[in-house]
Amino acid sequence: SVSHEGEGIYGGQAVAAGVAAAMAGASTVAVVASALAVVPDDSWTARCLRRAMTAAHRGERAVRSAVVIGGYPWTDLAPEAVALAFGAYAAADGDFTDAVLTAVNMGRDADTTAAVAGA
Repeated sequence: SVSHEGEGIYGGQAVAAGVAAAMAGASTVAVVASALAVVPDDSWTARCLRRAMTAAHRGERAVRSAVVIGGYPWTDLAPEAVALAFGAYAAADGDFTDAVLTAVNMGRDADTTAAVAGA
């Protein structure tokens, strides 16, 4: 499945690396760079993360538009959830409350994205 092997594993690696960097006091940019450093550059996860980061300075709607696959109604995609979470975190400039609220407000797999954004 997309969330429990392959890209799902890449998503888990990105989250683990990002959380580790954040726990060590890294900047928002360094947290995202740490996440990207552990996934293959040509992976769906990396591509989604890069799109989210490019859009983050424009806010939650821009991140959602850059990441979500139009016309796909299910929210079982690890690359999407991880990118939305990191996008919310970056859009909030690392602020916990703003990151969680931004992730929730983007919808989709909101419980997952908010949990990851707040981690």
